[in-house]
Amino acid sequence: AAGSLPFAQSQERTIWRQTVTPPFDPLQYPSPLSGYRRYVKEASVKDQVMFTVEGLPEGIPVRLATMDAYDGLVWQVTGGDAEDPSLNDSGSFERVGASLEPEFAGEMATVTVTIGKYNDVWIPDVGEVRSLEFTGSAGGRERDRQLADAFRYNRATDTAASRLRLREGDRYVMEVRLPVMMDALAGAELIPTEPRLGQSLVVPEIAQKLQAEVLSIKDTGAQLDTMRQLMSEGTYSDGDRNSGQQGSRAGHSSYRLTDFVGRYPKLPLIGNAEQYAATYALAFRDLGHLPTRVVMGFRPSKASIDGPVDVLAREVEAWVEVPVKDAGWVAIF
Repeated sequence: AAGSLPFAQSQERTIWRQTVTPPFDPLQYPSPLSGYRRYVKEASVKDQVMFTVEGLPEGIPVRLATMDAYDGLVWQVTGGDAEDPSLNDSGSFERVGASLEPEFAGEMATVTVTIGKYNDVWIPDVGEVRSLEFTGSAGGRERDRQLADAFRYNRATDTAASRLRLREGDRYVMEVRLPVMMDALAGAELIPTEPRLGQSLVVPEIAQKLQAEVLSIKDTGAQLDTMRQLMSEGTYSDGDRNSGQQGSRAGHSSYRLTDFVGRYPKLPLIGNAEQYAATYALAFRDLGHLPTRVVMGFRPSKASIDGPVDVLAREVEAWVEVPVKDAGWVAIF
């Protein structure tokens, strides 16, 4: 009866809590690096096609998430300072327009990604994203629209995310500036400070075990190269004794990393990229007070310039990035 009264409004009322879109909060989700071993060890997962990529040159990695804070348990994004919030925090994600200006000049590429078995809130991207359009998804235009509405981006870390988990058949096209890849960092001008970088817990055992290898070297870039060479001589293991590997526990807590370096140099380092990257980043935070961050992503086995390439779960990768003048953050594998 109320609807037929004079001046009554027949349309549905608007409820703000159903309309206002909440921000993307990455701290609601577990650290991506903590799930690294699942990609490489679980038999039902490691050979699955995570996504298909087109237009990517050989050797260029695909980023999932960038982590610059370490609490002694996991590498994670910076939650941001409630009293001094900034879009430069690794945990600050924003809606962006149709295009973004890259911070550095460099080679551009058009990269297309079609999601396979990958199912997460982190959107695989490459380098610095200039534009990203969801188009041709299996769910049609409505699915593309939903994904576009949920898309968020962090310009400080070049990380893309979504409140809506990606699913098989989702598809998007990116215009990107490809990252600068450097085989050696000796002589490079490294940027010494990064005011918005997340805090990291010091693990003294790491510095004690590894400092002798680099402290006698004056050039910071040469120190980085030396440590990379040292770690490349270590042993790979994801703990799969059935494959003849040596025992190696998962995780990158301070306890796990202390154990990781505990018998060096009498015995080589043993682990996978989760332990190597986490340790490398912490070593230079402590030894050289150098800005470092850990990235979780994938490194396709070959170029996809001439056609689509399937990226398998076992091609997952974790690496460290350091800031280099006029190049941006440069990957160290």
